[in-house]
Order: sequence, then C-alpha cells, then structure tokens
Amino acid sequence: MSLARAFQYSGSSNILSTLWPADDQAGATLTTDFFRFLSQKDASATALQKARQEWLRRSDDYHCHPYFWAGYVLIGEGGEVNIGSGDNWLSTFIFCFGLAIAIMIAGWAIGKKKGHS
Repeated sequence: MSLARAFQYSGSSNILSTLWPADDQAGATLTTDFFRFLSQKDASATALQKARQEWLRRSDDYHCHPYFWAGYVLIGEGGEVNIGSGDNWLSTFIFCFGLAIAIMIAGWAIGKKKGHS
C-alpha cells in the first residue's frame, strides 16, 4: 500500500510518483516538462516518456544516470489528462487536508505518549 492508492481512492486517475528519494533539480525539471507535455494534450504515459527523453537530451554524463530520471513512474490509466477540468479537485483537496490533520494529530499523540508536550 502506498500514498498513491489513497489518491486513487479519492478519484485521481493518474499519479506521478517516485520509487526512491528524488534529486530536487531533476524532480523540478522532470515534473515541469511532464506538465508541459500534458498541456500539449499528450497522454500522461507519453508525457512522462517525453519528459525523460528531454532530461537525457539536456544532461551531462553524470546527470544522465538512471538515478535522476528512472525512478519516476506513472500509476493509473496513462491516458490523456484534461488539466484544470477535473471534477474531483474538491474531494482530493478535502482528502489531503484530512490526511494532513490526521498526521499532525498522530504526531501530537505520539509526542504526548513519550512525555513531551
């Protein structure tokens, strides 16, 4: 089970995720390119492929290592995504907000149990 499954349950049909901790610069560049290709009406799987290819095209010998780009995976349908037209944005926001509150309460409870206030 992963956090991606929670997003699927809340109505997200596609989730871009990483398999390991990502490099900040690679993450910013890859996701920016991913969303740029999505906005050009590419299917999400195609947009990720093009973002990876763009990363490799711009990279030097060090940054073309798979650590920087191969950990990005698409979970879901892989089809076309209509950015900004989703009907589930409110339910996703409420779910994420509720999840954040639950994590804060759990952290508070654990700290209180250990004797910290």
